[in-house]
Amino acid sequence: MEQLSKRYNQAVALVQEDKLEEAKWILQSILASAPFHSGTNWLAGLVEVMMGNPVAGLTHWERVKIADFPQLPERREQVLSTLRKYEEIRAIYNHSLSLVRERKLSEARSMMVPLLNRDFTFPLPADVYRLYFLILAEQGQTEEAFSFILDSPPSIQKTPSIIRFVHALRDELLREETAGEWKKTNEIVHPLKTKKGQRRMGATAIAIVAAFIGGTYIVSQIDTAEQESAFADQQELDSDSEGLKEVIDELESKLISLESEKEILQEELGASNERVSEYEATEKLFKEADLDLTSLRTEEAKKEYDAAYALYQNGEYIKAKERFELSLQLSPSEYFSDDSLYYLIRSTQQLSTLTGDSELLNQFLTSESEHFLESPYQDDLLVIQADAYHSEGKKDEALLVLSQIQDEYPSEWTATYAEKLLDTMQEKEM
Repeated sequence: MEQLSKRYNQAVALVQEDKLEEAKWILQSILASAPFHSGTNWLAGLVEVMMGNPVAGLTHWERVKIADFPQLPERREQVLSTLRKYEEIRAIYNHSLSLVRERKLSEARSMMVPLLNRDFTFPLPADVYRLYFLILAEQGQTEEAFSFILDSPPSIQKTPSIIRFVHALRDELLREETAGEWKKTNEIVHPLKTKKGQRRMGATAIAIVAAFIGGTYIVSQIDTAEQESAFADQQELDSDSEGLKEVIDELESKLISLESEKEILQEELGASNERVSEYEATEKLFKEADLDLTSLRTEEAKKEYDAAYALYQNGEYIKAKERFELSLQLSPSEYFSDDSLYYLIRSTQQLSTLTGDSELLNQFLTSESEHFLESPYQDDLLVIQADAYHSEGKKDEALLVLSQIQDEYPSEWTATYAEKLLDTMQEKEM
């Protein structure tokens, strides 16, 4: 009980700090143990709505008691009024994502700019910001990409998945900048002018990302041996290259300092979590109610699966996906769990967001639960995986999966399909 109370209050603190994605993870872990707790579902719903996921928020609120939260009906109506616009947003996002996969970056960017410039009274999903950032990065507009994140809402700036992308691009810039400068020689006709221009652009981009990451900055890893080798090969570095090195050294010194500050802040956060107040509602739920939580979770998971399957049949794949996820969260190893995960994968496929390396596919195909090992969906999912690899141009991976299908399911329709796909791939090579 005490641990649940601590985690709940930690989630509240994270919400107050605009760290919504991290708060969501904690709340999900609490709901896995107490799926019907009104207070946790209320907060989880608020977090989902604040993250631009209204359907997920409304799903949580179905378990909230109005007696506990009398403002629920009004808030629910407010969220319901935004659903049509969110469907429009998701359609634009999915179309833009398809264009990106086709390498039509300019078209994708043109689609997203009007969306980002609209004055919405509700939050856009983090996916929208993440995709636009990646489009700018792919187009080489690195400074604009960093500025875009800096101008985004605080909750977006603190989203871990977005921070990872920013880190990756920053590290790539540093690697390119240092490698490019160290490899130049005096054969360049106007070395000073060229290098100054390049250094200025790199330093500006790095300064922008430094301002964004702040306390979460990670020191980039530059191979010391490569640096020493480069200096040995180049006897005389011109003054501009030395200037670049000073900029990099200064940056790394600041990064180390920021890492130290980050550790101090983490220690303070840990200390404050030790002083959390009692979570009385959860205490009462477990102490006074003689409930078989396992049975309740299984029953609720089955209801979620049935609701999700109905949505899937109606072609409402976004809503279905969220309900399948909730069913699996409540009960991941019941007799219907393989159905939930299978249709979650199919929903993701219908939304054009499934890849051959998908964690969902890996979760199903490597599960040791008897319901998954004996599932009739095994070979169907291998076909889906092979198709995904083939569409992504990953020929070797596709061939491995197709061979597995033919070896393990020789008398099934999937083996025939695998043979036809192999023939198609071979014809393209001729």
